[in-house]
Amino acid sequence: MKHRISSLLLTGIFLLCAGCAGPAASGTEEPASLQFFSMDTVMSITAYGEQGQAGVQTAREAVNRLDGLLSRTDPDSQISRLNAHAGDGTAVEVEPDVAELLSFAQSVSQLLPGDFDVTIAPVMDAWGFTTEARRVPSAEELSAALALVDGSQLEVDADNSTARLLQSGMEVDLGAVAKGFAAGKAEEALREAGVERATIDLGGNVTVIGTR
Repeated sequence: MKHRISSLLLTGIFLLCAGCAGPAASGTEEPASLQFFSMDTVMSITAYGEQGQAGVQTAREAVNRLDGLLSRTDPDSQISRLNAHAGDGTAVEVEPDVAELLSFAQSVSQLLPGDFDVTIAPVMDAWGFTTEARRVPSAEELSAALALVDGSQLEVDADNSTARLLQSGMEVDLGAVAKGFAAGKAEEALREAGVERATIDLGGNVTVIGTR
């Protein structure tokens, strides 16, 4: 009798466990995942749920749009146009997103004086960081490049979405903040698409939505 009762209890426990596992198993879903190259690095976006596929596509479009606006090496980008007009007094029209990011970069420069400056581009060029030919600049080259690094010489009018560089030879490079900003825009795109769970990896800048 005791053996029969024990068997019934074990059977009941097994059925309960099977019942608990059932919904989790039925809820298992294949994620929508997309890997692409943007902002000079490999990126990946993975989203779960019915809207996952649409979400990763719109998120990629959001990132690529910003790459087209912010890339200093793309002559057609708004940042390249801003750099090209350095010192000539032109207030260059930019997208609101670009004005927002430039303003943010300026605020970081003010918080970290001497450690971060969005006008660092001439120094990066002196070291060859934007090309395949890395080099050690001479002391004279480096001194001349550093003379062009001054975030206070960048004027941003967020209300009118314009920006200008006051000194000739200055250039903006948003590489230090662009990926983080793009991650935020990718997250917005995913949420607007109805995605509640996702992972965004933009060259090591990782954003997670929801839980797995």
